[in-house]
Amino acid sequence: MGYDDAKFPKASYHAFWDETKGYPAPHDGRPVFSGLQPSFVWPAGA
Repeated sequence: MGYDDAKFPKASYHAFWDETKGYPAPHDGRPVFSGLQPSFVWPAGA
């Protein structure tokens, strides 16, 4: 889409990784979760 991805911050974890697809989990040192990280809380009013 033309974005310079080097200007975006790196994600701190991988979310929504679906192990049922048979793909290997990412191995870049960041945690991998099947959904949002367990400590995530939606902001009030969202």
